[in-house]
Amino acid sequence: MSSKYYYLVAGLPELSLEDSKLSYTVADFKTEIYDGLSASDQKLIDLFYLKFDNANVLKLLKDKEAEIDKRGNYSADELSEYISILREGGEISPKEFPVYLSTFITDYLNTPAESTVLHEDHLACLLYTSDAADDLLCVDFGGPRVIKKKKKIHQRVKSRMNSLDTSEPIT
Repeated sequence: MSSKYYYLVAGLPELSLEDSKLSYTVADFKTEIYDGLSASDQKLIDLFYLKFDNANVLKLLKDKEAEIDKRGNYSADELSEYISILREGGEISPKEFPVYLSTFITDYLNTPAESTVLHEDHLACLLYTSDAADDLLCVDFGGPRVIKKKKKIHQRVKSRMNSLDTSEPIT
């Protein structure tokens, strides 16, 4: 983070080991700091809340009236609207909604009920193996680029090993 947030530390409540119950939640932390962050830092903070959005999407796909975790980045109304758009075959801008979630919802709606795929596993796989999330959040989760980089490194190491003269002892 390139911004300096000196006020943040001074504004946090005192915590001690003797506190039996923390009165300061993760949601409180986000509420307190969010408006003071730069846009890029807000996107980084939003990454921590994607797990709640993932769980909320799964709940709403199974039950339209399900109670969702309010710590997510999207409200129940927003998620329901996105699900409806995708159910009707529409598309959602990556600037509005993470691509990996759109892909998951579409896959979920097109997967037969007797499928043995665990939806939670499929959702996690899409998040961590695709470049979809960094389209919205500007964070590289790896995916194909990491695989290509590993292949290039492997090829460089292999070519260096081949270029070594094996007749000389290693000292």
